[in-house]
Amino acid sequence: ANQLQDCAGADGVLVHYMKDESTPTGTCACLIVKGERSLVANLAAANNFKATHLESEKAKEIVDAVDIYYSAGFFLTVSVESLVQVATKMVEKNKTVALNLSAPFI
Repeated sequence: ANQLQDCAGADGVLVHYMKDESTPTGTCACLIVKGERSLVANLAAANNFKATHLESEKAKEIVDAVDIYYSAGFFLTVSVESLVQVATKMVEKNKTVALNLSAPFI
């Protein structure tokens, strides 16, 4: 998680990961051939996301500061509570919410 956070930060991306000390960071691989792509992922620690992470002052600050909220679809299988919590705050402030529903497991 630290390497991912450092790389994202170097590119100007603000991250606030929930770190799970008992589970490693997930991994993924993508194969792209002539415009076609295939992706395989091991969500690992992402499978353990908890809505309590959104209660931190830093998380609240981030949610309040953004105009667009995008979520990968795996939150529908991991923490619907988190997705609804953030989406509700965004809608209350008339901000944009985008949810990726393209994953076959959804």
